[in-house]
Amino acid sequence: MVRLINCDTYDYEEFETSRFIDIDDDGYIVRVGRMDEIHENPENTVDMKGKLLLPGFVVSHTHVYSTFARGVKLPFHPNSFKDILEQLWWKLDSKLDLESIYYSGLIGGIEFVRNG
Repeated sequence: MVRLINCDTYDYEEFETSRFIDIDDDGYIVRVGRMDEIHENPENTVDMKGKLLLPGFVVSHTHVYSTFARGVKLPFHPNSFKDILEQLWWKLDSKLDLESIYYSGLIGGIEFVRNG
């Protein structure tokens, strides 16, 4: 087990100071509390004074149909984001049918599962 002490934490709802966090050998948080709740520390203790601990930032926004555009070399040199939309993505979007959308989603889903 690892204990992080003197942590400041923010869980998207509350900011807390002077906290401790216990992490088991598998990397899971098993206990969080105020520093005044503990009286001795395990051998593996890390002082986090002055550090802020946050949950992982997870962005689930994707464009899975873009799996079809990987590695594509195109004969244009866009100068703006609008150029990319007009010369690539809107053209690709207009050609997608239900079967291609299904397979692009399947490829994306397999990669999500494979990579966590």
